Amino acid sequence: YKRQICNLLTECFHRIGKAWESSALTVYQEHIASQIGHQLLLDLRTRMLMPADDAPTAIGCAPEQDPYMLPTLMVELVLCDLGWQAQSLGTNLPLEMLEPAVEKIKPQLCWVSVSHLESASRLDTQLSYLDALGRAQGVEIICGGRAVPGDAKERYRDTRFMNNLCDLRSPN
Repeated sequence: YKRQICNLLTECFHRIGKAWESSALTVYQEHIASQIGHQLLLDLRTRMLMPADDAPTAIGCAPEQDPYMLPTLMVELVLCDLGWQAQSLGTNLPLEMLEPAVEKIKPQLCWVSVSHLESASRLDTQLSYLDALGRAQGVEIICGGRAVPGDAKERYRDTRFMNNLCDLRSPN
């Protein structure tokens, strides 16, 4: 059911974004909605059962210049619901900074949620780095979000691209 909640929130925020773009909502109203969504997700996260100690581990983030926390938090929540020990490392994180986290935490999965894109070439460099890191460390890399460039799937042979939260699968 948490995937359904996250999918509903995604749809709501698409509508809120369109209303903001057309000036039907102001920025402060969009921020209030984001705060409500963030609090809802945090509340759901704290009420979830803790995964087993031997559950697979996942970490993830939104890349640099991407301030949107709801999408990466939704990925964390859905993965936890699927039995993972998942932890979002937050937003605006240069993907090269995932290397020390991968080395210390040793996750089986690393996700990147791309909702905002400042520089396609910078994201390309970072995803290329992360793709190679995943290959070298034996970590599955997944990437998704509304700002992922359409041709990204062809450039990264070891990264799995997602269209929505339903594409996440159980570790079993």
